[in-house]
Formats: sequence, structure tokens, C-alpha cells
Amino acid sequence: MQNFAQGPGGSPHPPEWTLRLYQQREGQIPFEIFRDSLKPYETEILDICIEEILARQGSNVCGTSWGKSLGSGLYEFRINRSLSAIFTGIGINVPQHFDPKRPIMLRIFFAVEGLKIVLLLSGYDKGKNPNRKKQQDLIKAARKLLKQHKQGY
Repeated sequence: MQNFAQGPGGSPHPPEWTLRLYQQREGQIPFEIFRDSLKPYETEILDICIEEILARQGSNVCGTSWGKSLGSGLYEFRINRSLSAIFTGIGINVPQHFDPKRPIMLRIFFAVEGLKIVLLLSGYDKGKNPNRKKQQDLIKAARKLLKQHKQGY
């Protein structure tokens, strides 16, 4: 697992925001569970997008097509382009082992804490399950995680 809590590594651009992972009282880290469920190419794309976009823009992604405010302090980071569009947009070449036309559709739920801290809560692969009810259920679950965090458990 990429250690986002210490800041992304290997990026040519330094992060402006600190990334942290929410850990439940029982020790589970919902974002890690989501990330571990992805295929290797999805994980690599996720890490690159988090390092190159979310760690640099934080909640400011919500002023772009990369993000959306879901209200009450919950935000959604949207990775929903072809690999070519994602990588070209952040100024890096598509790795040769990827199909540049392959689309990806991931959603990351996050909150903002203090000065420039992004708390990664959870995520889902909308490409695998675009069902609106499923999406609403996952947003509800992310709200619950945020509430638990705010209450200190």
C-alpha cells in the first residue's frame, strides 16, 4: 500500500496537501480495503491520480470536473477518463503496459481537516457497478465513516 499518510513519493510535483487514511476503531482502513480490491492497473492509476491531482489540489478539485462536494464536509474525487486523457492532462506519458483508450471510473470519498489535510475515507469502482442505488448506499456509508471520525471513533 502506498503510504499516503506520509505524502506520496516519486512525484515530480511536491504535494500541497497531506493525505491521511481514516482508520476505524477496530483497526480497519476502509480506503485500503477498497484499494486492495482493485486490479493492479487500476491501483496504479488511482495512486498516480491521488499523487498528481488530489494531493496537489485537495478540496479545490471540486472546482473542476475531478471533484464534487456532496455536502456536510464530504467530497468525491472522480477518476473517470480514458488513461490517455488522465495521463496527458497531468503531463506524464501513459505507461506502455496500459491500453491508452481504456476508460476507468473510480470514486474516492474524502473530507478535509485543518489546514490542507485530506482524509481518505473510502471509494468504489463505479465502472463495475454504475447502479444509482449502489452509489447512494456508498455515499451514505462514507457519511457514516465521516461521522465516526468526527466523533472520535
